[in-house]
Amino acid sequence: MTGWVLRRIGQMVLVLLGVVTLAFLMAYAVPGDPARLIAGPNADAATVASIRHQLGLDAPLWSQYTAFLGRLLRGD
Repeated sequence: MTGWVLRRIGQMVLVLLGVVTLAFLMAYAVPGDPARLIAGPNADAATVASIRHQLGLDAPLWSQYTAFLGRLLRGD
């Protein structure tokens, strides 16, 4: 019985990690630039770059993913 429960918990963790990863990747698969949407259509390139830096969108994808997981674990 204990082995069955441990296997089910392990499967649950894998499924949750898969769902979280898919949610993260889908957010980046949507066309459009979040920084451009926040800045507005008439914003200059420096403003868009500043917003992209503030949101962490200029970091590598793996860094954004680990930050996403960290915020998720904190409930943010």
